[in-house]
Amino acid sequence: MAGRPGGEPARRRVGAPAVRPGRGWLEEAARSAGRTVAVVEPEIVRAVTVRVLGAPEAAFWRIDVRPLTAAEFTGRAGRWNVALGTELGQDRI
Repeated sequence: MAGRPGGEPARRRVGAPAVRPGRGWLEEAARSAGRTVAVVEPEIVRAVTVRVLGAPEAAFWRIDVRPLTAAEFTGRAGRWNVALGTELGQDRI
């Protein structure tokens, strides 16, 4: 899959170690009790969103992540809920 001009392909982002099954913090967080907080670039939020929803890689470019907002992934491995765009400082995080 081609990426944006001058950028890397979506496949590389979606297949990044952080979002691949069994290799990253997402699966580790699903197994642990409590919350995990990660400060990441918007591209990682998009890649994780594509991964947890099982969306096609092309969806990577269709997800908008607003600056200085939180993304919340809740549920259990295999079944995730996603809340994007929560303003920082609100009670959800």
